[in-house]
Amino acid sequence: MKRPAAYGCRTTEASLDSSVVGFVDGNSCVSDGRRRAFFEVSLPPDLSFTVSVTPIDQSTLEDAQLDLFASGPVGVDPPSVRGGPTQTIRYTTPPFYFLKWEIEVSYGAASSGRFGLALQRYLLPFRNFPGACVAQSLACNQTFSGFFGPDTCTLDGPGRKRYIPFEIDLDANRSASAVLTTHTLDPEIYAYRRGVFSIENLIYEARGIADTSPAVASIPPGASRSLDWFLASTVQETGSAGYSLTSICSCFLPTITQQPAAAKAGVSISVSAAGDQPLHYAWYVGATGDTSRPLEQDSATLILSNLMPTQIWVRVSNPCGHVDSETAAVPIPSAPGRLHGARR
Repeated sequence: MKRPAAYGCRTTEASLDSSVVGFVDGNSCVSDGRRRAFFEVSLPPDLSFTVSVTPIDQSTLEDAQLDLFASGPVGVDPPSVRGGPTQTIRYTTPPFYFLKWEIEVSYGAASSGRFGLALQRYLLPFRNFPGACVAQSLACNQTFSGFFGPDTCTLDGPGRKRYIPFEIDLDANRSASAVLTTHTLDPEIYAYRRGVFSIENLIYEARGIADTSPAVASIPPGASRSLDWFLASTVQETGSAGYSLTSICSCFLPTITQQPAAAKAGVSISVSAAGDQPLHYAWYVGATGDTSRPLEQDSATLILSNLMPTQIWVRVSNPCGHVDSETAAVPIPSAPGRLHGARR
């Protein structure tokens, strides 16, 4: 794509999420037997957008053609897009780190009327990547290896970051670290709000240094179900580089699945909990948080004898931490007594 100055043409400024009207006989110039109109748009970094050209009313664009050029660290000429006289033509850019795109709309000399040029940000979830793209699946304490390169499932073109999507399959109460290591390029991990791939929805990023330190992303509990995750690296057009991605899962914090409930007055009271083993149970007399009257049993079921009217709660713990139950009201027994195991 030649620059506008090469044709003696002026450039019309355009902006994202807006439309510009072009006139075949107005803001276009004639060169090489074709009419050409040039537009320019500035963008935030790493944002993908869709540009479309549509004839307005009864206009015709003979042999219409759409060309783009990215101005940035590496110049890129995406392929030309062609369309019929009354057909909308469009192209979706990859999210290069480019701050400016130049857009050329050209058509045959027999064209007439006007056209609309629309620029819309493209929200690109990894499930809609170009081509057959399948996200890698990352489970707890697992390592898999692959390549960044021309033949991998990536978003970017030559000379810029390549993105590989991956999914994290973690329980909502488990946290983890994703560790990305490479040898010939700088590793990066990104997380976006699920289904929304744009710089405004970037939630987390982690960067490393090739052969020096990995990129380590800390994944809090629940995040794996609300975010889309990507590996990213810079690879030359014909190059490739191996990577290794490892998940290191932390403990599964205790959770109470069923609050304490008495089976029968004066007999027992039980709680149900889940989490990494071993689980320990510390029972207390009183309201939740009051640890002044501990009981001696470390069990999910507290055995009671001659129970007196009172309140009881339990703290469930494991090496990751603890969780406190709600306060349970103890039923009044037929004959007053005392709590089995209570310290005097």
